[in-house]
Amino acid sequence: MAAVELHEIEKSFGSTAVVKRLSLEVKEHELLALLGPSGCGKTTTLRMIAGLERPDRGVIRLAGRLVDDGKEFVQPEQRGLGMVFQSYAVWPHKSVFENVAYPLQLRREQNVEAKVMEALGWVRLSALAQRRPHELSGGQLQRVALARALVGRPKVLLLDEPLSNLDVALREELRGEIASLRATLGTTMVLVTHDQGEALALADRVAVMNKGVIEQLAEPDVVYREPGTPFVAGFVGGANVLEGVVQDGRFIVEGQSFELPPRTAVTPGPVTVVVRTEDVAVGGTGPALTLQAKLFLGSTTEYRFALGQQVLRSTGPAIDGLKPAQAAAVSFRAVRLFAR
Repeated sequence: MAAVELHEIEKSFGSTAVVKRLSLEVKEHELLALLGPSGCGKTTTLRMIAGLERPDRGVIRLAGRLVDDGKEFVQPEQRGLGMVFQSYAVWPHKSVFENVAYPLQLRREQNVEAKVMEALGWVRLSALAQRRPHELSGGQLQRVALARALVGRPKVLLLDEPLSNLDVALREELRGEIASLRATLGTTMVLVTHDQGEALALADRVAVMNKGVIEQLAEPDVVYREPGTPFVAGFVGGANVLEGVVQDGRFIVEGQSFELPPRTAVTPGPVTVVVRTEDVAVGGTGPALTLQAKLFLGSTTEYRFALGQQVLRSTGPAIDGLKPAQAAAVSFRAVRLFAR
């Protein structure tokens, strides 16, 4: 039985359709990421699962239980869910302990102190139980929010861009915390994010959303290596997305002719070609393009070449002697073609 089921969900705000006939299943103990740009409908989808928004039409079930079909509606607090918001939503007048205890107290549960201290142990905040929010860092505040959402052992934990307010170092640390908590507790999780690295690192499956629909739903490595659409390719991993023509087995774009790699399924005519930056080879055969910029990225270097009105990006080891304004031969190691 799926932990979450959405069947042909639709949601509009005024005349703007935000979610369009979306169907999705989240498996038990799975972490599924809803990934996409701002305005694609991912947060609205999460809020409909939580019961904070009502779909215009469609059916939502949690563990087989109907919670919304336009007629029947189960209130958010009765759905057995936990939710972590982007803004922490920690009460400033309550201590860490009191913040985490609050949902248990609302439900008049027993052994509150033991349950709260156990939850604080999960997020390594046991020693800070009596501190106030103004005495905590951003990462610690988000841990408080995680503990509060998990203390009641929810069937599903909903995460609405929980790391976007943190700096890079804290984001990476909290990413590890979420992965560790999931391994410890086995909680089903739905994560909303616009950060492709976060989605690829944490999720069992990624649903890439665009303009209210899911463009691809697959395991992270499949989404990255075998993007189902040009949008997915460009959004996940930042591939080069080039529009041109296949003619005589070659790809023509912006007046340049590129040899297609062996075993490429060739479709003559107008195409969109997707090339990962690591699959753009600099040197050897291929048309000579002018280098516009060279960016040092630590373990790799990014090279940006002028391709007519477009930019062709390549990442790889640093190339001695290659400087901006110089020309270098560029070729493709692997591509994906989409007929237009």
